[in-house]
Amino acid sequence: MSSISVTGNNLFSASYAQTLSRLKATLDSLSTQLATGQKATDYAGLGSDRSTVLSVQDQLNALTGYGQNISTVQLRLNAMQTAIGGLNQVVSDMKAGPLDPSNFQLVGNQTVAQGTASTELASAVSMLNTDVAGHYMFGGREVSSPPVVSSDVMMNGSGGLAGFQQVVDERKAADLGTGGNGRLTVSQPDPDSVEIAADGSPFGFKIAAGAASTSIAGATVTVNPAAPSSASVALTQQPQAGDTVRLTLSMPDGTTTDVTLTAVAAGTTPAAGQFAIGSSVSDTAANLAGALGQSIQTAASTDLVPASAMAAAHDFFESDPPQRVDIPAGGTAADATALRDGSADTVDWYQGEDDGSSPRATQSARIDSSLTVGYGARADEAGPRSIIEGLAVMSAVTFGDAGDDGATRYQSLVNRVSTALTGTNDLGPLGQLSTDLSAVQQTVSDTQSRQSTSQNMLQGILSSAEGADTNDVATSLLSAQTQLQASYQATAMLSKLSLVNYLGS
Repeated sequence: MSSISVTGNNLFSASYAQTLSRLKATLDSLSTQLATGQKATDYAGLGSDRSTVLSVQDQLNALTGYGQNISTVQLRLNAMQTAIGGLNQVVSDMKAGPLDPSNFQLVGNQTVAQGTASTELASAVSMLNTDVAGHYMFGGREVSSPPVVSSDVMMNGSGGLAGFQQVVDERKAADLGTGGNGRLTVSQPDPDSVEIAADGSPFGFKIAAGAASTSIAGATVTVNPAAPSSASVALTQQPQAGDTVRLTLSMPDGTTTDVTLTAVAAGTTPAAGQFAIGSSVSDTAANLAGALGQSIQTAASTDLVPASAMAAAHDFFESDPPQRVDIPAGGTAADATALRDGSADTVDWYQGEDDGSSPRATQSARIDSSLTVGYGARADEAGPRSIIEGLAVMSAVTFGDAGDDGATRYQSLVNRVSTALTGTNDLGPLGQLSTDLSAVQQTVSDTQSRQSTSQNMLQGILSSAEGADTNDVATSLLSAQTQLQASYQATAMLSKLSLVNYLGS
């Protein structure tokens, strides 16, 4: 029996086996493509499309990251705008009723509206302590804790630290002075003249340049605006009934109030704001001095007290460090002549960060390859702070003092609080903050839309580069199956023939 060789060009040569193996591999690959819809299971199988796919994947990954940043920023901006809406509602609620200067109804030593202001203050504080998943929105760079102390701590203090109420009370006493007349002294340096002088401290009334005038013929008016400021009126003849003396007094919050006295005929009992013409110039000057003293006292009780509270608000809410009345040893606030640093014994109402930089720059996010948006905010920036100040002042001023013209004081208080809550422009106190954040929201929304378009386009490129055409694959698969089947059949037939030949040899 002779032997048969399996090498060389016969049926079982290595090259023929490799051909069958490659054909089988092609069939497997096409079957996988048909099942997955992808050209290859790895980048190596993509051939010339590999670099395109890698580039597109990088761009899509970057857009996914920006999309996550956008979602976070949108969530936080929505929360901030909701808080701003809540603060605006607080203002609207106050202006809709409680801030009615004629609604002077006392319950104890405050009005019903002041109780409402206390409640609204707590609401405003809650809005400014808004957080999203523990990220506080109105603390600048400090986002891990509430930026504003509770309204109770703010007003009443805590742990030995004085709250706003104590600061207001001390400032009121200091501004009124021991005589309750705004620290002004009315005197007669000679029988025919009257002088009004401030005490040179930072408290009480002050007299500015041009702050005094009179229509009395022949009278001389002198004003010295330098500290300690003063003004004087010297009479050279009797006034006529209806002649006036006007004195404009500057107050601690930067506002002014006018004291105007009108001469009435001799023998007439003067009412508030009037002085009687005496039997001589000296008598008239004495009557003028007495009437000025009374009118100044009234102005102190009505206009100076709310102005003092607003000044205390500036010292407490806006000054860094907070300022307190420097009460002298053994004395009272009414004896004080200076302010002092109150940081050691006064509540710091704002607990967030404030390094003087732009509030918007305190929080930022990159939302595109070349676009970063700033959306930070601080509770102590002008808009939110003015609302807190206004509500705190409204909550702090008291009434019912002896000889107190409470209704007039209340009108003066309400007017000041209304100004604080209204703001200095048509947008209201929060207008600038809301406008800034709205602009960021629009930028973020536009960027999101643009990136969505880019993602769709890139996904199309990726699908084209990675995806397999099922029609082409099916055709190729059918062809490969036919070839492989034919090869197997030929192999089987030749294998049988070779075996016969082998057995017959």
